[in-house]
Amino acid sequence: ATIQDSAVTNAKLASSAVTLNAGDGIAALGSLALGASMNVNLALDGSTLAKSGSGLKVGSAAITSTEIAANAVTSSEIADDAVGSTELAANAVITVKIADDAVTLAKCGFQWVQEVYTGTSSTTYDFSNAVAAGFEDAILVFRNGLLCQKVGSPSDEAEYSVARTGGTGGVCRITFGAAPNGDKVIVKYMI
Repeated sequence: ATIQDSAVTNAKLASSAVTLNAGDGIAALGSLALGASMNVNLALDGSTLAKSGSGLKVGSAAITSTEIAANAVTSSEIADDAVGSTELAANAVITVKIADDAVTLAKCGFQWVQEVYTGTSSTTYDFSNAVAAGFEDAILVFRNGLLCQKVGSPSDEAEYSVARTGGTGGVCRITFGAAPNGDKVIVKYMI
């Protein structure tokens, strides 16, 4: 036997309504009469989730570093030229993070300096600048056009030693083994 359309009324049913319970993030719903309609609304805080003209959206500034899993952002997700010096924390780029041959000489900011002295009875000559640590062996000293030799203990005017910050005011100082009196001394170094 079949039941005719509209033959079962609400009075014939055990209940005339359906109760909808809201889950997490859904506004309270309550009771819905049979044949009625109801809108289901999400409980939005406006800062992390919000409504937009096209539907649900993530709120402005809602995603911070705490919402992003470790290692979730890889280089393929970062646009070219998107990371500049203002986005890097101090000391964030260390030597092991730089590929071999990735830094050019122009990026280092080195500057060659040349100073010329007329030799006197002194064996010591102070530069105008200090020399960076590790660049002591890059100092070139010429006496009358001939390259002098850097040694630990110079013995004559063709040999010299370097005190990187040993000059007056912390500048570099070279010391000859003998005074290059009357000779033309040219020094070339990097700062």
